[in-house]
Amino acid sequence: MLTPEGEICYTLERKKVKNLNLRVKQDGTVHVSANRLWTGEQVDAFVKERYAFVFDALQKLTQKERLPAYPVQFETGEGVMLMGEVLQLQVIPYSAEGIKQQGTRLCLYVKEGKNTQARQRIFQRFWNNACLTVF
Repeated sequence: MLTPEGEICYTLERKKVKNLNLRVKQDGTVHVSANRLWTGEQVDAFVKERYAFVFDALQKLTQKERLPAYPVQFETGEGVMLMGEVLQLQVIPYSAEGIKQQGTRLCLYVKEGKNTQARQRIFQRFWNNACLTVF
């Protein structure tokens, strides 16, 4: 189906559901489930109305695939995946060391002149604590 953003291909599954359901799966496929009362034209119109949601979800998946979960250089501007959220690392010279999330930024506070290994050590401590909180 053609939309203002481009073409959307989806899989339609007929089953006993009350509403039309639209999902963008982790592999980038689009799935719609509908009961038999909905015509193909109605389902197409439903998907077309929600094209912005579909393309937004696909873009987020693409960003997640490109980003390493863990920083490589520990420099300002690197992307980091934390709990499924895309954050941007910001290295800030400061008198005390630590990390704090501020919106979509992950602020890495380091003492002046710290090298990549020192930044990695600070980040690793934060990462371990974040994992312990979840698990």
